[in-house]
Amino acid sequence: MGEKAAVGFDVGNANSVVALAQKLSADTLRNEFGNRQTPTRIEFHGNTRVLGANRISSTTKGCVTVSNFLPLLGKRMDEVELDSANFPGTLKWDKNAAGRPCVTIRLGAKEYKLIPEQILAMQLVKLGEIARNSLSDQTPMNVVISVPSFYTDQERQAVLNAAFIAQIDCHRLVNNTTAVGIFRALTKKPAQTGSAETCNYMALVGIGQQSTEVAIIRYNRRELTVMARTSGVDHGGRDYDMLLFNSFLDDFKKKYNIQIDRNSRTANRLLQECEKIKIKMSGTDAELPIKIDNFAGGHSLEARISRKEFDGLARNLHERFSRLITNCIEQSKVDLRNLNSVEMFGGSSRIPALKEITKKLFGHSVQPALNAEETIARGCALLARLDEKSETFIIKERCQYPIFCSWKATEYDYSVIGEESVELFEAGALIPSRRWLVTSAAQSTVFTIFHTFSGPHIKQNSVVAEYKVKGLPERFGNTLQFEVRVGENGIFHVTEVILVDKALLNKPTEIFNEKRFTGRVLEIEKSSSFLSKRELQSMQLIEDEIAKIDRDEQERLRRVNDLETKFYSAKKDLQQLQGYVTSEENNVMNQMEGKIKKLTDEQEGLDVTGHFLYEEERSKISEICKKAKERKLECEKNIKSYSDSLKKLRERTATGKLSEEKMDRLKLHLDSCENWLQNVNAIDVETRNSSIASKQKEMEDTYESILNAPDIIQTPESPPAPEVPPSAEAIEPCPEDTEPKWDIKERPQTSKAKESEIGQDLLSFATKEDLREIDNARSLAESAKTRHDNLLRKLESQRSAYIQSMAQYKLSLARIREEYKNIQSAVSGQEQSELDRISRKLEEFSEWIDNIELNMRSIEPQKRVALISQKQREMETVFNESLKSRTKALDKNVETPPGRRPPVGETATPPAPESTVSQPSEIIKQVLRNNTLFRISLTKQMTPFQVELNQYGNQFSKDMEKKFRIISTQGHGCVGEEVAKWRDEISTMLNTVKNHETAMSNLLQHFIAQLSKYIEDLQKIVSSGQTDDKTAGQKKIVENILNQVSEYQEFNSEQLLMFDANLREYDLWLVQQLNVYSFQKEGPMDDAETKKVQVEKFLFRITAFGRNNQIILTNLQKQLEEYDSQLRGSLWH
Repeated sequence: MGEKAAVGFDVGNANSVVALAQKLSADTLRNEFGNRQTPTRIEFHGNTRVLGANRISSTTKGCVTVSNFLPLLGKRMDEVELDSANFPGTLKWDKNAAGRPCVTIRLGAKEYKLIPEQILAMQLVKLGEIARNSLSDQTPMNVVISVPSFYTDQERQAVLNAAFIAQIDCHRLVNNTTAVGIFRALTKKPAQTGSAETCNYMALVGIGQQSTEVAIIRYNRRELTVMARTSGVDHGGRDYDMLLFNSFLDDFKKKYNIQIDRNSRTANRLLQECEKIKIKMSGTDAELPIKIDNFAGGHSLEARISRKEFDGLARNLHERFSRLITNCIEQSKVDLRNLNSVEMFGGSSRIPALKEITKKLFGHSVQPALNAEETIARGCALLARLDEKSETFIIKERCQYPIFCSWKATEYDYSVIGEESVELFEAGALIPSRRWLVTSAAQSTVFTIFHTFSGPHIKQNSVVAEYKVKGLPERFGNTLQFEVRVGENGIFHVTEVILVDKALLNKPTEIFNEKRFTGRVLEIEKSSSFLSKRELQSMQLIEDEIAKIDRDEQERLRRVNDLETKFYSAKKDLQQLQGYVTSEENNVMNQMEGKIKKLTDEQEGLDVTGHFLYEEERSKISEICKKAKERKLECEKNIKSYSDSLKKLRERTATGKLSEEKMDRLKLHLDSCENWLQNVNAIDVETRNSSIASKQKEMEDTYESILNAPDIIQTPESPPAPEVPPSAEAIEPCPEDTEPKWDIKERPQTSKAKESEIGQDLLSFATKEDLREIDNARSLAESAKTRHDNLLRKLESQRSAYIQSMAQYKLSLARIREEYKNIQSAVSGQEQSELDRISRKLEEFSEWIDNIELNMRSIEPQKRVALISQKQREMETVFNESLKSRTKALDKNVETPPGRRPPVGETATPPAPESTVSQPSEIIKQVLRNNTLFRISLTKQMTPFQVELNQYGNQFSKDMEKKFRIISTQGHGCVGEEVAKWRDEISTMLNTVKNHETAMSNLLQHFIAQLSKYIEDLQKIVSSGQTDDKTAGQKKIVENILNQVSEYQEFNSEQLLMFDANLREYDLWLVQQLNVYSFQKEGPMDDAETKKVQVEKFLFRITAFGRNNQIILTNLQKQLEEYDSQLRGSLWH
């Protein structure tokens, strides 16, 4: 076995420290959080045992936290007075069957009753883990543990028992003050300590949470002797904390008329604040505040205290401290002028008043210590290294209490000390030490060893152990010789009992410092309150069992964390592939998220054999991600093929020599296909790839069908009028180069960036659990926002596709009706029945589309476009064949009427012009076509603007709420950049409105000009001088149309001007907001609430504006559709 590592443990009542010695130096080790001190507390929650738990976690609901357990070590319940009633945060202890203090905890389905030694063993396990993390796994440890100097035999043995339960190789125990003396003696430079034989004197004052120790030592490089030592458990750091605690309780009762329960969480929080303010007062004379937030009813409790007031409250504690130092000086009999240094250690040693008292009583300045809480552990580590290296360094301790031996028959009655008892070791005797007791007065076989002490720590005449001598002859006057010793750990032992054959004694009982007589060695049996070896082995098994439960739970949590990490990593990847994940897979992910939360919250996931139950979920996550990526690649491939085909068809259309009507139909068809492609993500992911392929084939087939269809026979027009109505290309309302862009993603996300910047500062205070919850909440929020945006895009694309398909259907129906009208007047009576059948079919298809519009909500949204497209193809197939055959028959058998195209091979004689203006039917058809194009352009222009407006309003509302929360609490100075970015956001929205206003104005003016042109053409027809029967009938129809168009122009002008006025009003309002929100960057902000009211009004205006625009747009759409219906009726008539 290799060299052992020298490790020192300082187990304090509040915190513990671990140190590792190397050569003649010792370093303090850090725990997993990077702290040099580890809280002395154990927390139990579910199946988890948290060793060295901090105070924050101790307030968690359902947790059992054990602290302040060191005063209970090695004692019976009736030997101590628990101070849980006076000290908040102390757990209530029960009494087990042996009369020992115990605490009941539950791990899993099993319940355990743990005594203080077992709790201390768990703390030692934690300290061992800290040391083990700095060593290799195979390196054995030689551990020295520090104890308070006032510990009795029972308490010291309890510490050794705890080390045995924890399976820690405890080489020895050492008193706190002695450990500090060893550290100073071995680490001071030779110039400071003189030669190896030169003796130096040092005064040590240690103030811990529970007690205070004072010692004067003499030391050199080879030896350390304790000259005197005093200690008191009625003076410690927590006594000062309780002093502040009780003072604040009285203040709160007087000021707020509130009585705080001393065992409540509020009391525990107040005690923690008292400890913090005690530390702060050590560095300042100023008056300091204390505040308890969120008290009952949401109130806050406040009070103030200064160092002067604190010193006045602590006058009695200062007197106790002074007595401890005075008693130590008197017992040591050392001339204070020989003191080389005075050092203080412990957490409360920095209190200024205690430093002044120490300096005054010792007549020597107190040497400052930067690591006052770490010197004990470092001294223990150095002592462990000396023992490991077998280097000679003599330590001479002092016995803290007198030790007596009694053979009085009455049990537990040692108040009378006389001939039936004898003092073995006096108080202050040097130890380790060995003595021999020879007595012929004892006529009992039972000898009791006990301490005598009058004080708060142990009861009067506390029993150490009872020894029963076996094998005594049944005769009077037996002489016995006892070999007794107090070892280096400060524990009393009876090592040997001899029956003396002949002894010449001056007294019946005598004490010798060396062995005097020989004789027969007798057997002795020890009976004490110490735990037996069997009990210790049983407790060791319990510790192993609890440790295994804890390890299993930690392994379960590790696997859950791995699964959780993989899940949320996959979820983040799937958010980028959201359009390629099926609803079933989303449900699987949602169910898996619920399982993971259940695993984390309810300690589930292991079967009876410890096997993790959710390993298969990891493969499911990988499979879902893999399928989504494959769908994306396939979809991108299909979209590219579709786009390439669309591009080729557009090039073919542009280079072909086609009629205007056929060109318009092809362009409308290709535009519809392109619009479908833009909204392809709205299609269910399971059928998307197949839909793209089928849609591509349908696009190509329909293109060929339109391209190969015969041209519509038009009635020859009269000579052109001076002004020709612009073509469909000329009235395109929003060219691509002037159409404003409504990309919502381009809006600057300044507030989100600021939140990220602030979050990085806050994350340094977060635990792993906090970070996991933050990531969960952030992922859920991002996922919800993504789903919301995708849903809006899906609904918008469905509506646009629906409107486009309705327009295509109605245009196709109008074209068929036009062809029907052209052949209706030229048929014979024999074929009239066939035309009647066609007419009925037309009415059926017209009624079908009307019913679709009325009952749209009864059809599933994703099926509407496909249903209309299918019905359109059916209609075109039926009527194209029928009308084509009718047209051929007419070309062969019927004389070519005026305005019709002659049959092949014949030359038609152009008819005389009937009028100098266009025919009414042509004007009406032109009005109808441009009206439809205008409606499509209007919807195309308004829809993205409306979406942008709504989303901007929602985002703006969230930003305002966050910014005003910051401004209201912190003022202008902290949000200078935020205000500037805020104004930039408003300016961005202002530019958006202006661009939209320009595009809408151009569109409206162009449409009004078209209506005026139609009125002018119709007016020419009415005022023409034609008087034949045909034109006379047309004039009557045109007069009615003229009245309708004039009324419609007046109505639309009013509505569109109102729409334009709303845009301009909103523009002006936004300009005003730039002044309203131009906050000054310095000075207080008294008008924050006023500004907030203005912002709320602004948000209301955004909502009202959007709602008003929607109403106007809806009215326009209804009027245009009604006008379409009237025009079609006039045209067919």
